[in-house]
Amino acid sequence: MDQIELAYLLGAFKDGSVYKNDKEKIYRIRIYQKSKQWLQEIAKLFQKLFTTKLYLRKDPRKEVWYLEINKKTLFDKLSKLLSDPIPKIIKKGSIKIKLSYIQGFFDAEGGILRIENYENDETKLKKKLQDIRVRFGQANREVLEFVKKTLEEVGINSGKICGPFFKTKTSKPYYEFNCYGIENLRRFSSLIGSRHPIKSIRISKINAYT
Repeated sequence: MDQIELAYLLGAFKDGSVYKNDKEKIYRIRIYQKSKQWLQEIAKLFQKLFTTKLYLRKDPRKEVWYLEINKKTLFDKLSKLLSDPIPKIIKKGSIKIKLSYIQGFFDAEGGILRIENYENDETKLKKKLQDIRVRFGQANREVLEFVKKTLEEVGINSGKICGPFFKTKTSKPYYEFNCYGIENLRRFSSLIGSRHPIKSIRISKINAYT
């Protein structure tokens, strides 16, 4: 199995879930995203790594897409890989494996300036570019600490981890940190980058503007 590709998938699974109910014989795997195109690429990756086809569906309530399958053998494999907040093959892996994991994490849960919203307003665009950042958010602080530490090992500086934050009164807490400045973005782009069809374009445009 390709360890680099698997690392990316495990990072991408930060926007996914596994659920089982032995009594009902439910062994469900799901991964969510607004980008249908990105999920189609994730489906190809699942097929390559596990020779398993996932089904692409849309959740009209949340206006998001998701991949889904109910398959015990795949559930067992993924559950084992995801049993720790940071999978063992990532924690003990090479720097290439760790960076591939971070790439998947960023594509699933990371953030970058939505530059397309400002391209028609030069003044606003200039102001936004002065405050450029790469953002990472996650409910598990331990995972963020690992990502932050790995980024700093390759020369990508970041601010402190902030939080907990709550989207609603009943929601689970989450944490986040940012890597500020165009130099950090350029280094991130060079060493890690993105496979996400929208985020990769945004990064390229920001690099071009600056």
